[in-house]
Amino acid sequence: MGVTWGPKNPLWVMEEQSSNWVEHVLQTPFSTEPGRHFMYNSGASHLLTHWMQANMNQDLFQYAQTQLFEPLGISMAHDAGIKWLKSPQGVISGGKGLLCSGPDLMAMAKMVAAGGVALGRQIVPYQWLDQCLQVQHRGHHLYGQYGYQWWIHENHIAAAMGFGGQFMLIHRELGIAGVYLRDNQNTDPMAALEHFKMQIKA
Repeated sequence: MGVTWGPKNPLWVMEEQSSNWVEHVLQTPFSTEPGRHFMYNSGASHLLTHWMQANMNQDLFQYAQTQLFEPLGISMAHDAGIKWLKSPQGVISGGKGLLCSGPDLMAMAKMVAAGGVALGRQIVPYQWLDQCLQVQHRGHHLYGQYGYQWWIHENHIAAAMGFGGQFMLIHRELGIAGVYLRDNQNTDPMAALEHFKMQIKA
């Protein structure tokens, strides 16, 4: 976040110049002693999907189709369905690259805001979502505190923040969800969050 896509962006270097993303992440030196300083790292997030696929012995994208997207009523048609960037080893990116429509993203957001329930079915266990949305680290002074792959803000607001201004926002207490789609790195990265806050107060 906050770094223009190109050679100065560590994620660009991983994707464009490395034939093995996992090796690239593991060979990258730490910027400081582990545990002393928070630094969001999309490469580290990719280690999660790599580990999951290795231990599940199943294609993770196919698992997401059957266990998440299809139960949410999201179309998987070839011309309009969800697409997900994969590493050269065929593992979905853990840090970016989920391509879907606004309504599809909203279906996911509403499910999270409803405690994992959608279309009368528990899609994701409530206990797991609750743990993910708890503060695990003080995070970043601008982007908020951090849970398990979620940014946590005051007043029970949680955010999944994508590159270029994509936002999935939920208000846990009110069960409200919002999705913001942009592709503009030159505007305030937190504008979507502020707009969501205003809508809640309205």
